[in-house]
Amino acid sequence: MIRLSMLLEVFCLLILVSHQQVIAEVVTCNHNTPVCECTATNPNDVCEFRLDIEMLQTFTRYLLDEDEDSRGTAGSVWRINNGEWERVNPKDTLCGSSIDSTNCTQPFTVDGYTFRSFIAVNGRIPGPTLIVTEGQLVKVNVINRLASESVSVHWHGMHQRNSNWMDGVEHVTQCGIPPGASFTYIFKAEQYGTHWYHSHSGAQRTDGLFGALIVKEKEQGNLQYTAFLNKLTEMNIQQNTYVDNPGEHTLTFLDWQKSSSLDLFTLIHSTIRYFDIDKVSELSGSEPDRTRSSDNAEIGPVPYWSGLINGRGRHNDTDYSNSILSDFNVTAGNTYRFRLIGAQSLYAYRFSIEDHNLTVIATDGQFIEPVTVDYIIIHSGERYDFLLQTKAESDLVSTQQFMIRAVTLSFTVTSTYLQEQSAEAILNYNSDDTPSSEYAGIAARSQPVVERCTSTDECEALNCPFKNFPDNFNINCTHIHQLQLLTDYPGDLPDVATTANSPRLFFNFGFEGTRQTSTINGRNLKLPSASLAQLDASELTGIRNNEYCEDEKNENNEKKCDRDNTEEVISPDCYCTHVVDVEDSRSYELVISAVGPNPMSLGNFLFAHPVHLHGHYFHVVDIQFGKYNDNGELSDGNSDLNCGGDTLCVKPRWRNNRDYSTRKGMTGKISSKAPLKDTLLIPAGGYAVVYFKTDNPGWWFLHCHIEVHQLEGMGVIINEGGFKTPPPDGMNKCGDFPLATDQFISATAVTASPSPEPTLTTTTVVSTVFMPTTIQITPTNTNSGGGGGGGTKCFPPDAVVRTRNGPLLMKDVEIGMELLALSSNHELVYSPVILMLDVDDIKLANYTIIESSGNHKLTLTPNHLVHASKTNDISSSVPIFASQVKKGDKIFVAKSPDVIEAVEVVSTSSQVIKGAYAPLTREGTVVVNDVVASCYAVVNDHQFAHATFGPLRYLYDTFHTSLHSKQKQGIAWYPSMLQSLGKVFLDDSNYKPMKVEDLIKSSD
Repeated sequence: MIRLSMLLEVFCLLILVSHQQVIAEVVTCNHNTPVCECTATNPNDVCEFRLDIEMLQTFTRYLLDEDEDSRGTAGSVWRINNGEWERVNPKDTLCGSSIDSTNCTQPFTVDGYTFRSFIAVNGRIPGPTLIVTEGQLVKVNVINRLASESVSVHWHGMHQRNSNWMDGVEHVTQCGIPPGASFTYIFKAEQYGTHWYHSHSGAQRTDGLFGALIVKEKEQGNLQYTAFLNKLTEMNIQQNTYVDNPGEHTLTFLDWQKSSSLDLFTLIHSTIRYFDIDKVSELSGSEPDRTRSSDNAEIGPVPYWSGLINGRGRHNDTDYSNSILSDFNVTAGNTYRFRLIGAQSLYAYRFSIEDHNLTVIATDGQFIEPVTVDYIIIHSGERYDFLLQTKAESDLVSTQQFMIRAVTLSFTVTSTYLQEQSAEAILNYNSDDTPSSEYAGIAARSQPVVERCTSTDECEALNCPFKNFPDNFNINCTHIHQLQLLTDYPGDLPDVATTANSPRLFFNFGFEGTRQTSTINGRNLKLPSASLAQLDASELTGIRNNEYCEDEKNENNEKKCDRDNTEEVISPDCYCTHVVDVEDSRSYELVISAVGPNPMSLGNFLFAHPVHLHGHYFHVVDIQFGKYNDNGELSDGNSDLNCGGDTLCVKPRWRNNRDYSTRKGMTGKISSKAPLKDTLLIPAGGYAVVYFKTDNPGWWFLHCHIEVHQLEGMGVIINEGGFKTPPPDGMNKCGDFPLATDQFISATAVTASPSPEPTLTTTTVVSTVFMPTTIQITPTNTNSGGGGGGGTKCFPPDAVVRTRNGPLLMKDVEIGMELLALSSNHELVYSPVILMLDVDDIKLANYTIIESSGNHKLTLTPNHLVHASKTNDISSSVPIFASQVKKGDKIFVAKSPDVIEAVEVVSTSSQVIKGAYAPLTREGTVVVNDVVASCYAVVNDHQFAHATFGPLRYLYDTFHTSLHSKQKQGIAWYPSMLQSLGKVFLDDSNYKPMKVEDLIKSSD
């Protein structure tokens, strides 16, 4: 770990030296900037953003400060009345009487109906669209201004190569950002295309913590983008008519909820379905019907409320005139690149634009052979790019606005726009915004399926969650595995799994027992108590032993989680940290399913799941479905898989001769044109076969992107082997804090009395006259818990030092004795003791015990110093705190009075010992128990170190000492004054006397 840290420092220095012309652009991104675009386009540039996370209220304007930011502390409630904004309280003068006043933010109407709180990113829902260029380094400072929730931000679509700890998954790759704190994410935007960012803490995404992240393709060196531009030419699309403006033509979808997502999750998790009840008097014995799609699969445990496109929409109980919809402006005769982002919590949407076709060109950022469709079905987590060829001027005589509609899959062939569950926006050929008074007329021109899709002119839909629509819908389905990449995959293709020993992973997404709790392979994911990406080997061993699910490969116990938990709410044995280890540099066949042991028993798998894998793209080679009746309803689940259980799918695997290779006759490499995805819909009763290569070591989350399913435990952590880049020094760890009673008693026993400390008088030499001055010596206080009586604590009484006359116990050392010490030139010398600090034996001190190879044992209080290095060179050593020394570190020992050698630490432990002694020599660092070490005193709350490791001397508050430190601590050098209990000792050669107050200010 030490060696790597130094290499990283050197690497960063080389980067700075070799790229001195790198531009770091701080992008303006505040409450008035819905789009934050980095204007620098060089792939080597750095783009820096700031995201403020806070809780705000819909229909409310907030007072802006001089930086055009709002803290949500001064609000004014407004509403729309017959298309016009007005104050709810006419006496409210905070934002004036006009909606156009600039001293306040604009209110967010969301669906025009729901008055509730939401999580705002820079005062907005959704958060601002961030736009960068492929290859750039992106730096985002996230500030958590929520009152009581921690947050984390996942950069959905970024693979975070060599920076797994920037992936933003709370308790997997980082600790949550506490309220009032900030966290800086830095990552390289290597994955071009349409992506997004969102919270990965609790249910915050559904409440508004998300936004678009667009990575524009670099113009040079991207072969796929070059092929796409050539494809435009083949399609007779002229360069001067092609428009790619992600700031104006990116659409995010959200199924908005009546109340906060945590309230809904509580009801869902408890299988309580009174979602629309606000008063106990309204409770009754009936619950709302579940929402289903045409195949009779469930599509939402919560009744649909409303839908938003870019944070705007209309609730069905609101007049169009009292809503505000998003406008997307286009010009006749051009071809526009539109981008869709599925940020939904639950519902998939069938997206379309009235009287326009959609030519899909990319999914999840990857270019595909263009496919022209009427409908795109987009699930949570997915992204699609399409080309929209606008109409000619001559076709726009009667209307210049067209309805953009995203409809849930509950629609029928005859359902009208007023009956459907939808999110709406406007495609506007006019340069002016569409007034809300015209919305109803535009919507009325929307065609139901029965009119748009006929037997003589059938419609095409991409990404159906079932094999086909019922025949009377006249909609044909194209599935993801039927798409093709625009160019051959440029990397090494995975090998098709052909034998029983081929690397395979099987994950079944289903519901556990009678309570229908979300699981993968019958296990509810319990997030680990500490973030895995920050833990060292010993800490990971503790998590593995105490929190991991039992090994699924244990054949004697493979059915442990196969149970009909009629009496259990959640099985204690199967509510666990579900981690699956995979080897590095291998091709894995990943089979993701939503089936059950009995194909005819649909209850546990009658739900489609959008599944997202962090850190990777995967190649989609096959999707298989269940069986359907004549009405298009699912009747049986697919039977290609053996679930490995009688009640639940706890260990799925292929049935004989039903594997992908055998069924398809595939051997060798997979197809070079198989589409790449990072989020894929798994059909109810079916499965998908995908391939990926383990070339990105880290802890990667695989989970259902329906938020309540993930929160209930429908996730698994992939521990991808290979060398994992250690996190930066100072990155927080989280975890359990068990405290034993005796530890508490020991800690409080050494705490200083609340009464004032006695004042100690010290004499200071000024010229030739002794002047009395007063200083107070106080105990050191550290996060490591190191206590200790008195003002100095370092070595125990029985520690051994070397004198010219042989070894001596610490308690027997006297001033004037010559001890073996380390000089500023890194040489061993005998140096006279000029100060001996000791602590009364009745006081207790908390010690760290460090043992190294060669049986060296050093006992040192936790906040004192040991000289360590990443190499065997003493000149490269730095002092680190004893409490931060880790197994495997190298510290320096005196093999003899003439030889210094680096040795490896084999263990560390702690112990409470009475008494502490600190010999300070002219040279500084002493050799104790053969180990080069140092200690320091505390005077007037300033920590003074007595340690020498180089010719320079630093002020206390400007030097960071630690290799492992998670907090700023440092050392100061005092050049002339050595203080003890009531006395001052002055060396007779190189020191001049000074007052204590001057000493503290000294930088000599």
